[in-house]
Amino acid sequence: MNGLRSLLEQKKFLYIGEPATLDSIRMAEQSLNLVFADDYVDYLKEFGYVSYYGHELTGIVPDKLNMISVVKITEENLEIHPQVPRDFYVIEELHIDDMIVWQNQEGEIYLTRGLSEPILIGKSLLDYISGDDSTNNSTSEM
Repeated sequence: MNGLRSLLEQKKFLYIGEPATLDSIRMAEQSLNLVFADDYVDYLKEFGYVSYYGHELTGIVPDKLNMISVVKITEENLEIHPQVPRDFYVIEELHIDDMIVWQNQEGEIYLTRGLSEPILIGKSLLDYISGDDSTNNSTSEM
């Protein structure tokens, strides 16, 4: 997790949520009837959720931030994306050309555009986050 923290600390306009409890993580998994990848569980326990320049990653969030709740966003998107396996959950809605970033239990990261089949774009959450170029030393915590 230190690698992820170090990477995130380089992002512009970084906001970090409250760490999620293991109970809240297990409740989210039960709600979705799936199991999160180990790196996503570690991310949730460390950060809860994060947002940074141009990105809002899903997580375990307070009600006022429901628009990035992994449970809410995944439920909505699985309902309208029948081509996506039921054990995938949303990492990020990109809000560009109906692109959505998903993760599976093994930690692999996939991208869909509209109703396209998921395309493998990374092997881990760290791969995904390191794939963008929005780095800077400006950080602040919520």
